[in-house]
Amino acid sequence: MREAIIHIPHAEYETVGLGEIISLIREAGLRDITELACESEGCLVVITVAAPMAEDELGAIDYLEWWERLSDGGNQVVYLFKISFSGFDEDIQPMLTSDVSSDEIRVDDNGIDVALVGSQEDIAQEINEYGDAGMTVLLERIADYGGPKNTLDALTDRQREILQTAYELGYFDVPRSGSTADVADTLELDPSTVAEHLQRAERNLMANLLTPP
Repeated sequence: MREAIIHIPHAEYETVGLGEIISLIREAGLRDITELACESEGCLVVITVAAPMAEDELGAIDYLEWWERLSDGGNQVVYLFKISFSGFDEDIQPMLTSDVSSDEIRVDDNGIDVALVGSQEDIAQEINEYGDAGMTVLLERIADYGGPKNTLDALTDRQREILQTAYELGYFDVPRSGSTADVADTLELDPSTVAEHLQRAERNLMANLLTPP
């Protein structure tokens, strides 16, 4: 198993027709991107920004099938986007053909860093597919993947906080004595945000425990 870190400059999204939506997201102060599901028809993506986006302009983007504001916590706003691939050129296809995990995504002012975990061949195929779509990506490093050092290292800081709070409130008790609404009230988050983070945390923990070394 190998891990590669690739860097995608923000400008590269212009080449695949995503420049308009990336520009709106960056203007709102991009903090995080989380891919929930990606199939041949399109992708469900959670976008966290520092301030509300120019929502009147979102409706004019033809490949944005629909969007929803999930929460507004004052210091951040969370959106759910459904991006449809039908609005793109046939040469630009979703990168779904390789067996590569790309859950870890980091965003800064220069672009987006993505951690790709898989076999050497599958990682190479994934990088080639970016090139086939017309995007130039930078391979920052590639090395053997050692996996997380301990079980909880599979979680982000936010996932760990929500999971710990859920445990303390009885969410995992049998019978269950706490709810996602209780966790949301305690952390001043939207219940849908809590549910999404709990689901991803549980998936990451199970993947860490059940995936052979």
